Amino acid sequence: MPQVDLHELAMTSALELADQEGSRSYPVKFPIDGPPIRIVRLADVLYLPSLLDTGQSVQIVRERLFPIETTFDDWASEFVKSQAQARGRMQFSDFVDSDQAGDVCILGNLFSRNFTHWHEELMKLTMMEQAGMDCVYVVSELPKFARELLDLLGIPAQRILEVREPTRFRSALYATPVSYRNVADYPAVLMALRDRLLDIDVSDQPTASAKLWLDRGKQTRLGRSLVNEDEVYRLVERYDFQRLDMGALSVKAQIAIVRNMRVLSGLHGSQFVHAQLMPPRSNVIECFTPLYLNPTYTDIYRVMRHRYSQVCSYNTPLFPDSHGGDVWVDCQQLDLAMRAASEDAMDKPPA
Repeated sequence: MPQVDLHELAMTSALELADQEGSRSYPVKFPIDGPPIRIVRLADVLYLPSLLDTGQSVQIVRERLFPIETTFDDWASEFVKSQAQARGRMQFSDFVDSDQAGDVCILGNLFSRNFTHWHEELMKLTMMEQAGMDCVYVVSELPKFARELLDLLGIPAQRILEVREPTRFRSALYATPVSYRNVADYPAVLMALRDRLLDIDVSDQPTASAKLWLDRGKQTRLGRSLVNEDEVYRLVERYDFQRLDMGALSVKAQIAIVRNMRVLSGLHGSQFVHAQLMPPRSNVIECFTPLYLNPTYTDIYRVMRHRYSQVCSYNTPLFPDSHGGDVWVDCQQLDLAMRAASEDAMDKPPA
């Protein structure tokens, strides 16, 4: 039986490991030319579902190696070790053998219980489907939107396996790591996922304004509340933006709304992943606290050639930000961005 001691966990590359072992490599071809993308197969993959917290699962190969293709971050092994240590469990030997005779593709990186990072797993799925890999997709305790998106993308229930206990798989597939930090280098992957999402029939769903302010609402876990909401909402009303909480809607309803959106605005959060479904050369206005500047979606904006405005309040030694993780929006900056985006949207025909 395999023995895992997380004290020994170290990063690896599944693609490089497969090359060293002489495993077959499957190229992934897209209609748009770009850098090589490929899929490899590794044997005897260990899976620790919800190791750190619900939906935060880990894949291990060769009993001590953590493939970067599953998490995208080279610091992830140290993060896993520190978090597992805090929870008091570092050794595992109670793995069950999966009865899956064929390939699996395990979906779920450390942070894919977040709506944005789940879409990174959907890019992995897109590569698998484009290559024609006949695999079962493994998930564990992910939020409702994960299964909803798999269903909307046409993945039948018999190709989805929910796993709740430490498991050894005979064969698992890994793809070139594509995330929202490097997707501008692999635009064909983003465009293929975009096409699959836009092909979903949403004719039974209501639409919304082409100019939206997206509130951080029901799906939020990390706070970052809007401090000066009265002042901000006066501008939202002045420039005829519609306010919506995407987290309160079904995924299908969200897709119906954003496919015709020409201006996306709001506080930084997962709702900005929808910029990938907007018409090209649309406008994005993203508001940050200076204590949490995380330009997650820049590569989406680059691929889609969106016009982008970043709104951030001051934070200097003499005038430090005093709102902690919450967001005070500089409404002078927001006024400029909303005015320019509104004028730009008026000059364009509907998508």
